Amino acid sequence: IMEAAHGSLGRLRTDYIDLYQFHWPDRYVPQFGAVAYDLTQERPSTPTAEQVEPIAHIIKQGKVRHWGVSNETAWGVAEFSRVAQQLGAPKPISIQNAYNLLNRHFDGPLAEATLRERVGLLAYSALAFGLLSGKHVAGVAPRTRFSLFEGFGDRYRKPNVDEATAAYTALAREHGLHTCAQEIWSLVPGTVGKFLQVPPNLMLFSGMALGHGDPAHPINTLRTERAALEEFASLRGF
Repeated sequence: IMEAAHGSLGRLRTDYIDLYQFHWPDRYVPQFGAVAYDLTQERPSTPTAEQVEPIAHIIKQGKVRHWGVSNETAWGVAEFSRVAQQLGAPKPISIQNAYNLLNRHFDGPLAEATLRERVGLLAYSALAFGLLSGKHVAGVAPRTRFSLFEGFGDRYRKPNVDEATAAYTALAREHGLHTCAQEIWSLVPGTVGKFLQVPPNLMLFSGMALGHGDPAHPINTLRTERAALEEFASLRGF
C-alpha cells in the first residue's frame, strides 16, 4: 500500500492525494454481478488491521487526506470502520460501488451499513455499461464493449433487463431526458438519499456521483477541478 501510494504521488506529480481507495477487497467477495456467497472460494487474505495501518500512516504523513473502499460489502464497510476505530485510525469515508436503475444491490444491507458508519457513496456505472443510454434497445450496437468483448456484459444479461431498459428509455424520452441515468436521482429511496447527494447539491465528476447527505461529511469537502465540474454540470443541465 505504501509503495502504491508513493507511486501514485510520483505519477500524479502532486504532494498529496485527496482520496485513496482500495479498488477490490483483498479477501474473497462475490464479483461481477454475482450476489451469492460461495464458501468454496474462500482464500487467505491480508488481515484488516494490516491494511488500515499503512493507510493511517500515510494520512498522518499528510500524503493522503482521506481513504475509502470500492466493490465492498456491508460486512467489509463495518469491519474496516470497526478496526480503524479500534486502532485510533481514520475511518473510510467513501465506497465506490455500482448503482443504477438495473443494479440496486446497494439498497440492501449496504444502505444501512454506510448510513450508520457515515460512508459516502460514489456511484459508478450509472449507465449500466451503456444499456441505460438506450443505444442497445434495438439490439447490441456495433463498436461497443458489448459487441467487442464477448461475455463483458454478462452481469446485466438477466431476466427482465431488456424489458426494463426499454421501459426506462421510453420514459426518459417521454420526459425529454437524454438518458435513463437522469431518471435515477428522482428514484433514489429515502435511505440512500440520506448519504447520496441529489440535485441541486449533487456533484458529478467523471461519471460518478460523489457525496453524502451530511454537509459536514469529509467527502463533501474534497478538492475538485472547478472548471471541469462546471463544464460537466452544463452538459447535464444542473
